[in-house]
Amino acid sequence: MAIIECRNVGKIYPGFENRALDDVGFTVAEGSFVTITGRSGSGKTTLLNLLTGIDRPTSGDVVVAGQTLAAMNEKTLSRWRGRTIGVVFQFFQLLPTLTVAENVLLPMEFCSVGRPADRLKRVRNLLDELGIADQADKLPGALSGGQQQRAAIARALANDPPVLAADEPTGNLDTQTSETVLSIFSSLAARGKTIVMITHESEYESYATHSIHLKDGRIVENREVSRG
Repeated sequence: MAIIECRNVGKIYPGFENRALDDVGFTVAEGSFVTITGRSGSGKTTLLNLLTGIDRPTSGDVVVAGQTLAAMNEKTLSRWRGRTIGVVFQFFQLLPTLTVAENVLLPMEFCSVGRPADRLKRVRNLLDELGIADQADKLPGALSGGQQQRAAIARALANDPPVLAADEPTGNLDTQTSETVLSIFSSLAARGKTIVMITHESEYESYATHSIHLKDGRIVENREVSRG
């Protein structure tokens, strides 16, 4: 079953002659781990912004978890995004004055998900699952880059969204830590989460189930990754 559909999606930014995206179309099945690769300026980040509802297409439709994003107003879209898509950033984006546990708790409080006691239990479970339960009461600045990215993944998973979108999540990590993060994503996909990850590193597609390659705003390759 498709959880993401892009239908003839185009994006033009005011003041720019070239299309950031041009007639992009694809579907993503539930439980897929999709890498989106391409050179700088190929349209990767623009595409991820459209899939998460951060930006809107100039033409075509983006449908995620059964919702056509362009049909929602900003308030509805914000509420939908908080429950449907978890976002992991290259630079972690953890709030520096909140503890790791408080950072993970924040999305649940923002979307009023569950009872307070259940929220705290979920925070503990997520941090434990990601191997950083002992960092819960520390500020992000006291953690290594890999630990901060695990905390950011926990935060993205806080509301148990069906889709996780990651924008260069290994860009600030060493090779070993990057492979750990990719293994976490692969494990999440195997358990039914849908992962869409932007990366410059084409070799990371070995962790994925599908690979999409963009060039000049168009899809030039969309294939299933052989796991053999």
